Amino acid sequence: MDKKELVQKEILDFHEHIENWFTGNTTDKQILLSNLLQNFHPDFKMKGSRGNELDYKGFADWLPSAFAKFSKMDIKVSDIKIQLSDKHALAAYVETQNIEGEINTRKASAVFLLEPENKVSWYHLLEEWI
Repeated sequence: MDKKELVQKEILDFHEHIENWFTGNTTDKQILLSNLLQNFHPDFKMKGSRGNELDYKGFADWLPSAFAKFSKMDIKVSDIKIQLSDKHALAAYVETQNIEGEINTRKASAVFLLEPENKVSWYHLLEEWI
């Protein structure tokens, strides 16, 4: 798998995990939480579509409050575009959430660190409403 494919897989896997987290669709909450956080760099920062800013600790502390928050939710990711340098990837994509029939769409850009042994880590995320 090349680096672009690794970044794309990470984006898609994360959104699958977060959808399962939001709907409570898991047989083991701790394993799902670990899967959600395992590829986030300790210096991770994000600015959400509502203007909220979180670092890794804030994100990890917020996640438990969002577990099983929605009975029905579907997240689709589209239009993934990735640019690479030697040590970083910049990804842009569109995320569409259908939450119990209410649809919202946001565009996102994320910086990933390309680490040894084919590992990628979320480093920065910016989301904006479309």
